[in-house]
Amino acid sequence: MSRYPDPNYGGSIPNPPQQGSIGTPYGQNAVGPDMTMAQPPMQPQGTSLLHQRPLPPEASAGLQQQQPPMYQPQADVNSIASGMSNIGLQDSSAPQNYPAPAQPYPAPEQPYGASTQPYGASTQPYGTSTQPYDASTQPYGAPAQPYGASDYGGQRPAAYGAPATYQQGQAPGMPSLEPQMYPQQPQEPLGSPAVGEPALPRPTAIEPACGSKREIYNSVADGSAPGVGPPPASRNDFIGVDTGSCTPRFMRLTVNSIPVDSSMQGTSSIPLGLILTPFADPEPGEAPVLDVDLTTAGGGGPLRCPKCNGYANPGFRFVDSGNKFYCNLCGQENDTPSEHMCATNPANGLRLDIDYRHEFRYGSVDYIVGNKDYFATDPTPPHFVVCVDVSASGISTGLAAVAVQSVQSILEANALPGGSSGAKIGIITYDQSLHFYDGRGDGQARVQYVPDTSDPFIPIGPEAFFQPPERAISVIEMISNTFSLMDPSQLKGGPPPSGNALGAAVVAAKQALSEIGGKVFVVTGGIPSVGSGKLERRGGGSVSSEEREKALLKDETPFYDDLGSQMAELQISVDMVIATQQPYVDAASLLRLPRASGGRGFLLTNFDYRKDDVSVRKILVNAIWGVRALDAMVKVRASKGLETGEYMGSFGRPQRRNDVIAPVMGVDSVMALELKHDGQIQTNLGGGSMMSSSAFANNVCIQCAILYTDLAGRRRIRVHTMFPPKTTVLQDTFRSADLDAVVAIMCMRAANAAFSGSRVLSKVREALIEKTAHILFVYRKFCNPPKSQSTKLVLPETLKLLPVMILGILKSAAFRPQPSGQNLGVVSTDERAAALLFLSTARPQDITTFAYPRMVLLSQLDEFAGFPRTPQDGFPPEGEPIALPASVPLSSEFLADERMFLVDNGLRLVLWYGKSCSSELLQEIFDTSTGVYRLRLGEGIPFIRSKNCLLKRFRMNEFLLPTKRLAAFRLTIEGQGEIAMRISAIITRILESKSNLTQVIVAPSGSSDGAEQNQYLPLLIEDKNIALAQSGWSYKEFLKVAHRRIMDKMAQERAQKDFQAWEMLGYQ
Repeated sequence: MSRYPDPNYGGSIPNPPQQGSIGTPYGQNAVGPDMTMAQPPMQPQGTSLLHQRPLPPEASAGLQQQQPPMYQPQADVNSIASGMSNIGLQDSSAPQNYPAPAQPYPAPEQPYGASTQPYGASTQPYGTSTQPYDASTQPYGAPAQPYGASDYGGQRPAAYGAPATYQQGQAPGMPSLEPQMYPQQPQEPLGSPAVGEPALPRPTAIEPACGSKREIYNSVADGSAPGVGPPPASRNDFIGVDTGSCTPRFMRLTVNSIPVDSSMQGTSSIPLGLILTPFADPEPGEAPVLDVDLTTAGGGGPLRCPKCNGYANPGFRFVDSGNKFYCNLCGQENDTPSEHMCATNPANGLRLDIDYRHEFRYGSVDYIVGNKDYFATDPTPPHFVVCVDVSASGISTGLAAVAVQSVQSILEANALPGGSSGAKIGIITYDQSLHFYDGRGDGQARVQYVPDTSDPFIPIGPEAFFQPPERAISVIEMISNTFSLMDPSQLKGGPPPSGNALGAAVVAAKQALSEIGGKVFVVTGGIPSVGSGKLERRGGGSVSSEEREKALLKDETPFYDDLGSQMAELQISVDMVIATQQPYVDAASLLRLPRASGGRGFLLTNFDYRKDDVSVRKILVNAIWGVRALDAMVKVRASKGLETGEYMGSFGRPQRRNDVIAPVMGVDSVMALELKHDGQIQTNLGGGSMMSSSAFANNVCIQCAILYTDLAGRRRIRVHTMFPPKTTVLQDTFRSADLDAVVAIMCMRAANAAFSGSRVLSKVREALIEKTAHILFVYRKFCNPPKSQSTKLVLPETLKLLPVMILGILKSAAFRPQPSGQNLGVVSTDERAAALLFLSTARPQDITTFAYPRMVLLSQLDEFAGFPRTPQDGFPPEGEPIALPASVPLSSEFLADERMFLVDNGLRLVLWYGKSCSSELLQEIFDTSTGVYRLRLGEGIPFIRSKNCLLKRFRMNEFLLPTKRLAAFRLTIEGQGEIAMRISAIITRILESKSNLTQVIVAPSGSSDGAEQNQYLPLLIEDKNIALAQSGWSYKEFLKVAHRRIMDKMAQERAQKDFQAWEMLGYQ
């Protein structure tokens, strides 16, 4: 490594807010007598807007068809604004039996869960010794008390999947079909526990009140060492402030007090791991990662330890008037290079330039480097390749038209990443042959065909294939005209070929990017049937045999896995969108391509352009716009005594020991790794430079460094450093556990095992249950006070939601067993593969939402729901997120004919409404003119966030930045009442915050197409599903199962001790 010239540091240091404190316990003040929560407002006198009459026949005309029609272009299809105007919703309308809901709200008798307490609250924290949850009255695996039992009071719905009986013309569980009026007095929140009854632990208990100020989380409080509490829940709104240690926006540990050695870590049984989202966009109110420009001082590099190569951070301690420094990662004493030399303050040992050296003050920094040692090749502007299916499966369904229009909208909006720095794009279309486009010339592109799909090649040079955005638009227009995408009936030469050469198209894209690297986006509507990567139909749909399903989850051929690995080595990443009407496309084989290359895969089943066109646009716009880093290499370092273990998530493969290739990284790129001990953790090796010489002396240091090329072609190093404390007390490990990170690590490992085909799903499910029980057993054995050793279930405060999260994962599409004898909650092999890939690459907030979906009541909004949240003192109101309603427990107990619920599980939104829901409200929210439900979102649908954290809106081919978000939102939606506008704002906020969230499905009560049975009811994970032979427990039954396993472990340990004591009597 060459000597580092003296860098030129400039700019001012923003003064971050000093509110909040480090280590707020997970769920602090969320459960207990001191908690306050906004209550639903009193309903106005008179007839409620939400209780009028069912949807009239004229409004629901055309909603009964089961198969989408032949693609027909929409009016004014060339207008991007018209294409962006609505998001599609699935057709489900005809009545059908569904599990009986609870009685109308309020019930004649007090329902289970009703009280004045907020959701999930009780007078004692759940799991304390004074009031543990009583789960010992039933034997292991025994069913819970039936709904309606006398110890609860009130009527209970039928078990999920059980046949319901009711009078003809009467909705299940309802006294009559007459619309029910809301009572004219303040109501209790849905899901509150009954008086005197312990509250079931639910995520609702840790949610902040609707419309409240976002929590401010300081990574280090007042310059002191970090505390032991976990950070805020990842799916809650908070403002992270970097005051010396990076915020949880970028790094999360499973435990925030690191066990001092492997023995203690093994005892705790909590997996020790790290979740990285290094390029996550800051939320409104958060400062961006600050730059440290080293190119202006002769191209030098950052200050690093010569022994371990760790980067400078607030834990470096300078001595001898700044001439030497101690590395807090390895303890090495080093000479300070002259270009980084600065005198220190004798009083506290701090460098005198600390106010200008971001790397010594903040936990996250971005170095801009010019030293050639950091360049493997000369950086180039971003290059993109889009492969579009124009076979029969792509054109007849409208998929090709939607994909081409999406790319055109990006180009016309000047939103291509790196477009101002010379970014270029090439387009390949394919059917049974490959089509390449030469964009040079006077605005008229030329096409060349390659019929050889077994050994594909590019017939034109890179200067012709790759074009800047303004020229690529002519290529888009030529594709539209050549294949008559706007009107397939005008296609010359007969119908399009049925052959699909997807594999050959990706091989050609690899050849085009082999010298420069880049990003590939693949859109397909069917299974590859010709040329390289051809796949055979192995079956599909639902399978009853576990061994058969295990075989189908394995790839048919290693072609796509090998191709993805080869592309990762060439710094090429692939995203794949499968939008199909075919029942089986072998997603288990196809999705290995993005998995091996560090990309992401998306599956849209039963694709219908009338409702799913905007879903495809959302995926492509987010995927293209979200690119942040090219040619990336990731390295994680830790203090002495810790080393990195298995890597999981969005990456290529390890290279040069623990260096990981990440060809292209974006705002949602996730990497997870396990940490393991290679001895006792050694600290007090350096000290701290932030506030005092002993700030981080006894803390562990974990550092992640990403060497990458930015969108402007500059070489950068992003460094995130955090300083968790070490501990010798097992209770501190549980007290500091981060539920979101623990669940994410467990799910990623389980998903990898299932997706690889190394384990049948039943074995994976059993491993998850056993791991959960063992963690809770360790807590009971070692951390529970002796006086509270009773037969009742005791849960740690930070992990009290672990059982319900694991239950949700067991009932999800990733691991749910196939139902026996009923077409209820059936999971196809393609859907299973897509869900497993999602779990292995998703963010913690997406995984926890997938485990326990968020269900909100839309028909009775809180007074703050649908409006921007209240800003923190000193923060501008612009950019505050829309407040979401308080969530409701996932149980059919709360279904009623007059209610409307929205459920978000991270992959799709499902909207359920009863038969008595207001038809006026439905007409304001939905557009049914095309024969399906489409959500009215005004003239533009938000897809992305800008770098300054304000939401942008895609409209008329340009980004508009509203200064008053709600006012601008209202102006774009004409004819909507206030309730409908607020509901649209809520749905919009959810959609724009999650790039994985694609399809939106409407599942009316009694829908004839099975949407309610297969899309909505399986999300109600607290219900019992009698159709599942395994994992069909209700929430309370699962707590009993976990408790019985804990007690069995306790009994086995006592029996072992008794046996050893008896055996010792024989020794003299």
